[in-house]
Amino acid sequence: MYIRAQAFIREHLRDPELCIDQISAALGCTKRYLHMLFSDRGMTVSDYIWHARLQNCRHELETHAGKTVTDVAFSWGFSSSSHFSRVFRKYFGIVPSSIHKAQHGSLSLGRLESGCSPLHQTKAPAPKPGTPIPAGMASALRQDRSARSQ
Repeated sequence: MYIRAQAFIREHLRDPELCIDQISAALGCTKRYLHMLFSDRGMTVSDYIWHARLQNCRHELETHAGKTVTDVAFSWGFSSSSHFSRVFRKYFGIVPSSIHKAQHGSLSLGRLESGCSPLHQTKAPAPKPGTPIPAGMASALRQDRSARSQ
């Protein structure tokens, strides 16, 4: 069931209204059971969703030219670009605009290779897939979700 839940989440990750109610209804299980499946792996359903969204945003910023940071954030379910930037920086240790600038030619390749760019001045390395969202970030992400619902 955990694999089915992950697959459903991946398929609907861009939906800003994706929530545990929608997931449990689609999978035909209770919200409590979903919470248990994810807690057995050290995270909440919400943490998993936001982690996946942040990872996809970073990947898209690194690989897709022509999209703004706001375009990327909104396309992955965030409703505020400033909130996205704060959460992204807290999670990855760098601001999304530094990745965006580096990928769109604002920084020379030589500077990137020499380690003089913001990409190499990170507070922490990019987390590995499956790494839970750091404490405190889940509440910030929930604030974004509650701001959207108002």
